[in-house]
Amino acid sequence: AARCLTAAGHTVTLGDHDPAEVARFSRHVSGFVKLPPPAASPRRFFDAVIAAAAGAGAEVVVPLFEEGLLLAAYWDRQAALPACFPAFDLGLSLADKGTGVERAARAGLPVATTMPAPLGAAEIGRELGYPLVVKPRLSTSGVGVRVARSPGELAALLGSLPVPEAHVAQRWAGARELVFQGVFDSGRCVAAHAYRVVCRHPPEHGFGILQESVLDETILAHGIRLGEDTGYHGAL
Repeated sequence: AARCLTAAGHTVTLGDHDPAEVARFSRHVSGFVKLPPPAASPRRFFDAVIAAAAGAGAEVVVPLFEEGLLLAAYWDRQAALPACFPAFDLGLSLADKGTGVERAARAGLPVATTMPAPLGAAEIGRELGYPLVVKPRLSTSGVGVRVARSPGELAALLGSLPVPEAHVAQRWAGARELVFQGVFDSGRCVAAHAYRVVCRHPPEHGFGILQESVLDETILAHGIRLGEDTGYHGAL
């Protein structure tokens, strides 16, 4: 992103809570601003982004990851500064694994059958079969995702959830992890990429992911279709 923007004549200032963010050291980034972690206090994160943008004389803010959803929750109060993300309601509906799956299905994408966790082990197991996956409605990078391989495992897992309403169960779709990334201008795809996760470092070895690009036209077409169908704006 920094390379493309710089090539088009823009000056790029990078903001992140991680000082080791690799793009910071790119010759296409003119400066770096340390931001607070977004999840701990979204409002504090929002205020820090606004202050950093003002300090850098920014003309537009371009969030590339889930932080954009947190920013969108407050952004209507700062309408004078353009930003590249969808309306908060749309962003939230796609990020939520309950409503997001329904939205993707309406756009014609193949989706895994998804059920609210509060329906209980008997109904979920009967409908989805085993193994199946239980995951938070709002999470990224596999955080909180667990697999149940039997009725006993599912009952114990559901019973351990502090807030069942914040989770869904999904039909098993295999262990292959594919990720689509796209940038949209009011529903028009500007750029798209897909990758598969080859392996992840165990937590005790520190954060690290080995990825491989996927040049599968079907996978790319699914992501592009969702962005077009929802009129998405920004990074999806």
